[in-house]
Amino acid sequence: MPHTLNLTNGVRLLAHNLLHIPESFKTPSEILRAGHLIEKLDCPVVADKEVTTEFLAAGEGTLELSEAQRDLLKMVVEKHAAKLPPSKHLMFLLTQLGFEA
Repeated sequence: MPHTLNLTNGVRLLAHNLLHIPESFKTPSEILRAGHLIEKLDCPVVADKEVTTEFLAAGEGTLELSEAQRDLLKMVVEKHAAKLPPSKHLMFLLTQLGFEA
């Protein structure tokens, strides 16, 4: 069953960075799934672009994830939750992934 996430540039960057945390994945299958998800996220940051509040809030769009991709992203968030500072982008992502307060 596909899942649709609503994304701003800030949420895309956050998810993209979460998937790059070393030692997050244990199997080649997880690494492949993460790689495909990173490609889907199409992270918009380039070296010559300034990252501003306006930039992070912009770029709204949707992304369709498979159940396995969504579960992988949830697993990474759960694994590294103690290291993640609360932010509006993180709260938005957590809510869309099905986490509750």
